[in-house]
Amino acid sequence: MGVSNHTVVINKNNELWAWGYNGFGQLGDGTTENRNTPTRIGTDTDWKQVAAGGNHTIAIKNDGSLWAWGHNSSGQLGDGTTTNKATPTRIGTDTDWKQVAAGYSHTVAIKNDGSLWAWGHNSSGQLGDGTTTNKATPTRIGTDTDWKQVACGQYHTVAIKNDGSLWAWGYNNYGQLGDGTTTTHRSTPTKIGTNTNWKQVAAGGNHTIAIKNDGSLWAWGYNYYGQLGDGTTVNKTTPTRIGTDTDWKQVACGYDHTVAIKNDGSLWAWGYNGSGRLGDGTTINKYTPTRIGTDTDWKQVAAGSSHTVAIKLTLDVYGWGNNNYGQLGDGTTTNRNTPTKLSLTDAVALMNELVEKTYLVNVPVHLIATCNALDLHKLRIRSKIPVGTGIRFLFSTDKINWKAYNSSTLTWEPVSLEQALTQGMTKEQVESLDEVALAPYKNIQFYVAITMWTEKENETPMFIGIDGFIDAYTSTPSIQSVSVQYELLESEKPKLYVSRDDGVTWKEVQPDTLTSLEDLPEGNKLRVKAVLSNGQELHALSYSWI
Repeated sequence: MGVSNHTVVINKNNELWAWGYNGFGQLGDGTTENRNTPTRIGTDTDWKQVAAGGNHTIAIKNDGSLWAWGHNSSGQLGDGTTTNKATPTRIGTDTDWKQVAAGYSHTVAIKNDGSLWAWGHNSSGQLGDGTTTNKATPTRIGTDTDWKQVACGQYHTVAIKNDGSLWAWGYNNYGQLGDGTTTTHRSTPTKIGTNTNWKQVAAGGNHTIAIKNDGSLWAWGYNYYGQLGDGTTVNKTTPTRIGTDTDWKQVACGYDHTVAIKNDGSLWAWGYNGSGRLGDGTTINKYTPTRIGTDTDWKQVAAGSSHTVAIKLTLDVYGWGNNNYGQLGDGTTTNRNTPTKLSLTDAVALMNELVEKTYLVNVPVHLIATCNALDLHKLRIRSKIPVGTGIRFLFSTDKINWKAYNSSTLTWEPVSLEQALTQGMTKEQVESLDEVALAPYKNIQFYVAITMWTEKENETPMFIGIDGFIDAYTSTPSIQSVSVQYELLESEKPKLYVSRDDGVTWKEVQPDTLTSLEDLPEGNKLRVKAVLSNGQELHALSYSWI
């Protein structure tokens, strides 16, 4: 997760989402238009880590490849040019990148071998290569191979090595390097103190915050707004202990504010509070760590220049603070002074998870999902497709006339269930449907036929679910039912069974009794299984909401 005046998040499905300021293409959606709701970036589902700089974004995929987009005037993207990029652009061919951090206009990263690399703006030596010359490609910093974690401030960089030692370099006018000076910039990594028990470090505009292995909190640098948290507005040039607590878990720095999470899951903030970026319901600066709300389920927090974003254990995303560019993602440009749940989590499961089973589908199987009354603007398919298997999708408003979207003619064209294997829509095609294409299926009951097949035993494609993304700030979804129906292309029909006690007892039912689940209480579930003639079973779990 990363924020500046834009926000980027990787969700539990390893998808990349972004929103907020986009003047240089830093959202990665191919435009320079601001977004005030979470926008899916591409269709890839293999993103691992992301960082947001001043106006650029850097990310790593699961395969260790490095990608960058946005503002590039100082070479901060690392592609060898100073040309802005509006979509994720591969940087080099290496596949061993481990962690990346982004400053205002510079980037620093660590590889799997523990080596340190940097590129972009270097006027204050923030790259650490001993010069003040910008670099447009990743440049090796020293020869050490024991770097563990790195963070970037506006023009300074801080990092921790495997032995727990702390290092800093770059701009130092306010003591943000922590080496006891305020006038000496450093162009190479400089060891800060002799302690070797540093656990995590974060860098703000001109201040630095870190946590030691014992859970104690330390801060140094610029402190005009109380962003160090020591109860004063006096700058500090060396690490200064903040309070006596020893239960700090994670910390993040905005330009002039700081937010942190304790081991008990509580959220704390201090420093400048313009636009409500601390989240305490006011716009009054705080000079010591201040508890935000009473929740104890905060998992991770990140701070932009003037806003804050955090994730709970439920994976719900919340934002607060300045919202001029839509960086909170709540569909508005209205500032928020308390944590506000974002529309990223307004993904309604149109059809829920199938319980994974091993079985041989020697004829194609159709699963038909029934969906009601949604103001859809995007769909996501969750599935596992082994090599040599297939899954295709068709849409209908009556379960009789099925259609697939033709992206060339921009029309929905008739396709029979029998033709689904060759003419049905792929997962990628369904997820590329935009709001205009989905218009025929908005605010009415519609159906999605999912056709799966395989010729390989024990490698059955597993359909997990369909998520429909809605604009919860202009309409409220009311899902009355979700149902599952099974059909085979041959004359044989499977026997259907339902269980209302999570699979303990089963009752045989007829297919037409599964077309409606309105009698289920809110939050209840119904487990459905189809038993084929060879005794193999296809399971599904359905829900209903009121």
